[in-house]
Amino acid sequence: MVEFDKPYIAERITSGCRKTYRVQIRRRVDGKQRSLCKTFRHLKNAKTWRNKKLAEIELHGFLPHTSQLGNRLIFHCIPVLE
Repeated sequence: MVEFDKPYIAERITSGCRKTYRVQIRRRVDGKQRSLCKTFRHLKNAKTWRNKKLAEIELHGFLPHTSQLGNRLIFHCIPVLE
């Protein structure tokens, strides 16, 4: 991994000699370490995602990724029609 001057973003070189950008945001919530991480091929996309997630954390606190909640939310929100 290469040191990079962008907060929360690390530049990585793949085995195919391509650059990728890994965004990792960590916070301690209720005594437990929480982390969000995603890898991008383009720095612009990595910055956009980082800024969006930091704004969401500032606004709503550190929430789990929506895909972790998806099935439970659908299960509880959609009524069963008989």
